This record gives sequence, structure tokens and C-alpha cells, in this order.
Amino acid sequence: VKENVVRISKPLEKMRKIQGVSWTLKTNGSTGHGFIAQEVEKIFPSAVVKSHDMELQDGTKVKDVKAVDTSGVAAALHHEAILALMDKVEDQQKEIDELRAVVTQLLNAQNK
Repeated sequence: VKENVVRISKPLEKMRKIQGVSWTLKTNGSTGHGFIAQEVEKIFPSAVVKSHDMELQDGTKVKDVKAVDTSGVAAALHHEAILALMDKVEDQQKEIDELRAVVTQLLNAQNK
């Protein structure tokens, strides 16, 4: 049922461009957590839609408030970022193992 399926490239770079934030709404004082739509829109434009007009407590009217598909963006981006971090950890572990082998060889050669 899906086409044009493409993995998210450079997930760690993209994560750095989107802040996880908490906020208080100027309409009713309720609090929330998530992303800023304008930041998400720069990276994942299709994940942001114009929702509705909103009136703030001071009477200011904001047209076309943006809403984010937070769960879709977060799930996909976090998954790919975790995979990228796992690759980095594996690479570092290989390097540590190689360095340990060199140190062991040097110690063995020194003890002879």
C-alpha cells in the first residue's frame, strides 16, 4: 500500500535540527510536549499541515496554525538515529579491540 519508500538519510543531522520542547499554550494555558512545526517543516514538509485559525487569550488571532504528525516523525527519525548510533558504537568497538590487540602485542614484546 506504500510506494516511494526511502530510508531517512542523515538522521543524526536531522535530529540536531529539531528541538524536543515543552510549552504552555497561549489559548488556554495547557501544557504539552513535542516539536515546533516550523522546524519539522524544514526537514519533513509533508509531516506538517495547516490546521486551523486560533485565538489567543489576549484576543490575537493566528491564522493557519501548523500541526505536526509528531508520532510519525519521531518514530521514524528516532529509529534511524538509533541505528546510526549503533553503527558508530560497533565501529568504535572494533577500533577498541584493534587497539587492545596492539597494546597486548607491545606488552608481550616488551616482556620478552
